[in-house]
Amino acid sequence: MHRQALVLLLIGITFAGVHTQGRKRTCKPNEEFLHAYYPRHDAFCKPWLALPTEVNKLHWCLCKQGYVRNAWGVCINMTDCLSCKDKPFQDFNHCGSKCPLACGKPIDKKCPHGCVTGCSCGPGSVLHPSDNKTCVPGYLCPPQCPRFSSFQICTPVCEATCDQPEPRECRTRCHNGKC
Repeated sequence: MHRQALVLLLIGITFAGVHTQGRKRTCKPNEEFLHAYYPRHDAFCKPWLALPTEVNKLHWCLCKQGYVRNAWGVCINMTDCLSCKDKPFQDFNHCGSKCPLACGKPIDKKCPHGCVTGCSCGPGSVLHPSDNKTCVPGYLCPPQCPRFSSFQICTPVCEATCDQPEPRECRTRCHNGKC
């Protein structure tokens, strides 16, 4: 009985390995496909800044050698990672907001599109009220939200409407937060 179970287990592992080897190898920039039987966790520049869902995510594509994931899960080189080492609530971001969230200030609805490269407040962090170079946790000092709303780090990508009270594809996004 035990021998049959062991044989079935080995066949299953072999089949799973063959299945993953046949996966489509589409990785993002600075990532490489993992040739293994199972996905793995990746290294982060500042894991304490990244949301647990990001840190605990299993990847088939890992950052290339000399790269680590930033707080948003994007692979960045170690030089960029180290450029933010003295900024506790900031991590390097190739595409940060031109209008970062600020403590006690309204969210800028007319923010121009585009990216700012450099150290950005990590997910759930906002700019300090008196210093535009320091970030603080958003729960200690959230941005100012309109009446009857509150600042949330994780928000649904889709919203319920009268016509569709339960949208079909609704995912939660946990990156910058919004009211």
